[in-house]
Amino acid sequence: MLSEISIRNVVLIRSLDLDIETGLTALTGETGAGKSIILDALGMAIGARSDKGLVRSGAEKAQCTARFKVPPQHKVWRLLHEAGFESDAHEDLVLRRVIAKDGRSRAYINDNPAGQKLLAEIGRQLLEVHGQHDGRGLLDNTTHIGLLDQFGELSGLVQTCKDRFEQYRLAKGTLENLEKRQSKSLEDRDYIEHAIAELDRLAPVSGEDETLASERRLLQHAQGAVSELESAQQALGGGRGP
Repeated sequence: MLSEISIRNVVLIRSLDLDIETGLTALTGETGAGKSIILDALGMAIGARSDKGLVRSGAEKAQCTARFKVPPQHKVWRLLHEAGFESDAHEDLVLRRVIAKDGRSRAYINDNPAGQKLLAEIGRQLLEVHGQHDGRGLLDNTTHIGLLDQFGELSGLVQTCKDRFEQYRLAKGTLENLEKRQSKSLEDRDYIEHAIAELDRLAPVSGEDETLASERRLLQHAQGAVSELESAQQALGGGRGP
């Protein structure tokens, strides 16, 4: 149940705090009194499409906070858990939206940053707004399966199915990870076997590195000696007459 609305700098409203009591609450007033602004601000808080046109003239940002009292068994708690939010189902749920004058928007759920898409999903589960030309929730086919499950008293089976599917998803992920590790192991084994075969073909022996180093030094000295002899031969040949 919606229990509180707090509005700051939305269109003509500078500051407004409304406590909503249980039972029927009616907002009355003549045309232009600001009733639709309150609804626009509330829509902003629950993730409805909003823009910088809601920011009061001269203000840096517009903000609306909506506080709800939600039963522990309500599905929003599961949605928040699946989205990675830590929430206490025995406390109030607070949705807040801030829109800057440049059009940038920020959303919060219980003062934790949230995406606008998640805010809208949570808002749809908490509040249904019926305008003059708005479609009603019963015409939204995304709600039909839930209504059918409730009518057939299948909520327990639905939750069991979701739990089993989650177990399947986790098991499938584990299997895919093991298969990737197995494939990597086979590739590593092929590389190691190839490297061992190359080493066997080279047939290295103990102390071979020292022998090769000695031969390398000898060849380097021999190459130097050859170069010096060639230089001497050129010098002698150049000193003779024709």
